[in-house]
Amino acid sequence: MTDLHTHTNPEPLSDDLLEVDEASVLNQPHYSEELWFEVQPEQAGRRLDAFLAGCLIDHSRSRIQQWIVAGQVSLLDHAVTKGSQAVATGQSYRVRIPRPQAVEAGQPEAMNLAIVFEDDELIVVNKPANLVVHPAAGHWSGTLLNGLLHQWPELQQLPRAGIVHRLDRDTSGLMVVAKTLTSQTSLVRQLQNKSVFRHYLTVCWHRQAAGTGGHIGLMKGKVEAPMGRHPSDRQRMAIVNGERGKPATTHYQVLASGLLAAQPVRLLACQLETGRTHQIRVHLQSIGYPIVGDPVYHLGAPRQAKPPIGRQALHAQSLGLIKPATGKPLQFEQAPPADFLALLNAAGLPVK
Repeated sequence: MTDLHTHTNPEPLSDDLLEVDEASVLNQPHYSEELWFEVQPEQAGRRLDAFLAGCLIDHSRSRIQQWIVAGQVSLLDHAVTKGSQAVATGQSYRVRIPRPQAVEAGQPEAMNLAIVFEDDELIVVNKPANLVVHPAAGHWSGTLLNGLLHQWPELQQLPRAGIVHRLDRDTSGLMVVAKTLTSQTSLVRQLQNKSVFRHYLTVCWHRQAAGTGGHIGLMKGKVEAPMGRHPSDRQRMAIVNGERGKPATTHYQVLASGLLAAQPVRLLACQLETGRTHQIRVHLQSIGYPIVGDPVYHLGAPRQAKPPIGRQALHAQSLGLIKPATGKPLQFEQAPPADFLALLNAAGLPVK
């Protein structure tokens, strides 16, 4: 059992994968194809990057902007490096599409992955706790990416092996992985447009504010607080203001109340609008609901508490998205694992 206030073997921090994937630099010396696009009268005056995004619907605008900066778009055999310039009727632009960027870190490793769904576009994985998603300092092997590459070698040719979002190492639950560049681009756009919904279950300590007279707090609410790296501890995230903070929004609802070691706890459902690193953990701590078992963000948790779970009690229970090829909505549900269910029982919280 892990002491709530002991932090060992810290998980790697990375920027939000959505942003990293969309801003991947793809200026490679070899190209998969070369295409030409002529500006029609009704397209005149548009920004170059917007014009090309309308022509190359299988690629994101951010990726096209990277190609422009890398000199892969030409007009009259001269590279154009400003996506903001306006296009004119009759101009013909050449676009050299680079080969998909292969995964730079990570070797295939045999791994028993729990696959919830698979087709020719998508893989939905039930990630267990204690599994890092992507290789990083201190975790160069044994990650979900390594397991994906073993089972689907073709993912080697996709940025981050098709991964478009992440779960913390000790958060369990549902993740979606793309199998093609087209589906990866679609999923990234869905995340940007907030058309992907991600619902989480969590058990939190309830830090009762002074003078509340036993009131259990808001039954539902929303935390809107910008996030970034902690100003003095690079291994942590924090609510930060100014240019260092990225917008972050978490919706939550209190589902039930219980007791754990004679201390009040709450079962919460959370829904993400954004996907910042450690977002739910930081946001809930900020409103007096530190997650049970969290070894990092535990301000307000009982100091001597030793909960019957060796990780933060956070589970990605529901995942909804649009199937790229058909536009059909897909929804997946995954019950919490055994350690989470044992915690619910210990606290007298409903299992269903």
